[in-house]
Formats: sequence, C-alpha cells, structure tokens
Amino acid sequence: MDGAHLAEAVRYVELNPVRAGLVRRPEGWRWSSASHHLGLRRDLWIPAHLLREAYPDWRVYLDRAPDAAAMDVLRARE
Repeated sequence: MDGAHLAEAVRYVELNPVRAGLVRRPEGWRWSSASHHLGLRRDLWIPAHLLREAYPDWRVYLDRAPDAAAMDVLRARE
C-alpha cells in the first residue's frame, strides 16, 4: 500500500463516524485515530511520523473532499 492509498484509507475510516451521524467532527469519536493525527492527543499505538510527514495539516486533508476514484477503490476492497 503506497502512502497516498494509506492516507485515503485512514481518512475514509476516520470519517466513518461523521458519515454515520455519530459525531460532527472525526476527533469527536473516542476510538478514532483522528485526534492523534490532529495532534490533540498522543496514541502510543500509532507511529508519530506515520502521516504527519506527508500531511502536516491533517485537518485540511480531512476537510478536503475525497477523490471519487480513490473512494471507489477503497469500497471495492473492503
């Protein structure tokens, strides 16, 4: 899995509770890695550098509309 695919997959998962109407923002979901990626808390299970080097402003990435083709690929591989 390349870095771009990994980032799309992580964003897809982090936005699932938002799409389901369980929270307004991804970091509001207690079990989400979004808080870690946004720098709001540290999760020892997630390598600190995992996405921050390629996506230093994760909030901008989360808020950006996902690429439709990438979403199709993710859904096809669920």
